[in-house]
Amino acid sequence: MAEYEWIKKIRDNETLLEESYLTFQSERVRIENQICQLSTKKNQLLQLLDSRQDIVRRYLYSHDRDMTEEFQKLKDMFQQYFNYSDEVYYIERKRLDYEYEKLEEDYQRTKYKIEEKIAEAYREKKKSGG
Repeated sequence: MAEYEWIKKIRDNETLLEESYLTFQSERVRIENQICQLSTKKNQLLQLLDSRQDIVRRYLYSHDRDMTEEFQKLKDMFQQYFNYSDEVYYIERKRLDYEYEKLEEDYQRTKYKIEEKIAEAYREKKKSGG
């Protein structure tokens, strides 16, 4: 193998390795941002539900009515909605975690293959007396 071909082969594979790493990092950041947004939405929903319950409670108490039963029904409805939202959150979080694991596995596999190609090029160079 000519010297320039060997150098080109090494550089091409190193460039490919670097591009693969940069792609992995950008995808990792994207997934981490989605997880953060998901968590923020969950917290916002919880705060919203708490504030709505508080508004209803204050309204009922301000009118001096004993609406314990109605309030309990409303509270149950809020809780049911939150439980549903919480379930959606965990399903989405699980999906993002799986996507991240898959991304990392793919990157490691690609990295290994490229590193093998680089090592092979060095072995070929060594055999040819370079």
